[in-house]
Amino acid sequence: MTPSAAPTLLPFRTLTQPQERVLRAVAALPFASVHEIRRWVFPACSASSARAILRALAGEKDCNPEGYVYRVGLPTRGNWLRLYVLGSRGAKQLRRMGVEVAWYARGYKVCNYSFSYLRHQHAVAQLLTALICFCRAHPFYQVAETLNSYDFLREPPLTKLMTDGKETEVAVIPDAWVYVERVADQKGTD
Repeated sequence: MTPSAAPTLLPFRTLTQPQERVLRAVAALPFASVHEIRRWVFPACSASSARAILRALAGEKDCNPEGYVYRVGLPTRGNWLRLYVLGSRGAKQLRRMGVEVAWYARGYKVCNYSFSYLRHQHAVAQLLTALICFCRAHPFYQVAETLNSYDFLREPPLTKLMTDGKETEVAVIPDAWVYVERVADQKGTD
């Protein structure tokens, strides 16, 4: 029996421009499927082209620690849906490109996430993607800034909570925060 050959991965310096764009999108939109990444990065591209780029960045298999991104399937029977999240190699590559990386997944954790956690994170990715697509279709609106829950981990917003007559501050980490501007006559925001 011969050991299976490890997938050949692209070295750090040879990522193509579309691969770099996809890597940036996966960092901004964790736990997204091929469909969200395609709509986020390549609105006119086919899903098979986006799938090929993501497959190459993932090293051709699920939970590959050598990939730039982790590809994780929902823990169900059958080959249903694959989600993509930034791995440590992808975070290193983005930092080399000058992109700030707030969070990346660790392989030993990402492959053990529950079905409900993955579906919830995917729903957040779908919501953010729908918002981006809405703003592309309606040029009077633009997304000025988006933050996901992982962007808040270092400095979470605090709120005051009254319990038993005592006021305490607790951290609140939202699923997403989006700042949408309404552009008035191409001259600024309202």
